[in-house]
Amino acid sequence: EYGDPVPLVAYAIAQSTQLLCFDEFQVTDVADALVMRRLFRHLFAMNLVMVATSNREPSKLYLNGIQRTSFLPFIDDLKGRCECHDLESEIDYRMLAQVSNGARTFVYPLNAQTDRDMDELFNSLTAGRRVSPQTLKLRGRELQVPRAGVGVSIARFSFNEVCGRPLGAEDYLGIASAFHTVLIERVPQLSLNEVNQVRRLITLVDAFYDKRVRLIISAEVRMEELFRPEGAATSEVHGDLIGTAAYVPNAADEVFAFDRTLSRLKEMAAHEYLVRTAGHEERCAFQ
Repeated sequence: EYGDPVPLVAYAIAQSTQLLCFDEFQVTDVADALVMRRLFRHLFAMNLVMVATSNREPSKLYLNGIQRTSFLPFIDDLKGRCECHDLESEIDYRMLAQVSNGARTFVYPLNAQTDRDMDELFNSLTAGRRVSPQTLKLRGRELQVPRAGVGVSIARFSFNEVCGRPLGAEDYLGIASAFHTVLIERVPQLSLNEVNQVRRLITLVDAFYDKRVRLIISAEVRMEELFRPEGAATSEVHGDLIGTAAYVPNAADEVFAFDRTLSRLKEMAAHEYLVRTAGHEERCAFQ
């Protein structure tokens, strides 16, 4: 009753699964790192096959993480059981998609005209419907949506409302499940001095991208300048959290992750992405 559950979980997975696939495999938490090592050791012993994509080669997983030495045997297991292929290319294929038909989903700089443009776009998308606050219920708690069209799946937030408070992946997935179009206004230029907001924006874009949400942004600067790597020193960021179970990525991790976010934002602004999303009635507002 009080024994180790990891072998039982591994056995249950292996009973119903022969091939386990992961997209964007990563490790960011010390507890996950330690459990993962033990879980996969059992899975590999039962001849389960794993296929994974990752932005990092196995030797760089959980780099600079707390208690990483305890995780290193898992890296050895991966190298011994998995065949690694480097698919890095100088071409970012998301960047190749061109915005056509005049679609504008990213407007800058922040000024009165940009605010008017966002107002007009939101009014056009909601097509005269009543706009009011809404409440999303997420696993026993509530998430307030300040402005949403009644009867249409369109919401509007300020950057501070979605990235300036402690929201996580579950919150952003909840928003993405409820709304097919989301406007986020007044996004500032970010640096490592705003590392928490940077991480939340990365998580938000990942969730919206996976759910095929149409994301419309007004920002202080053009898309390529949203994130400046300068800011608080890595040691200062680490200093607040050393000794906790949280893994705090270093500056290189943030730059690496935001490069992917920028690539996704580029794709999400492309006409090809917009026509794959739901909500045909409002599509004309993008053109």
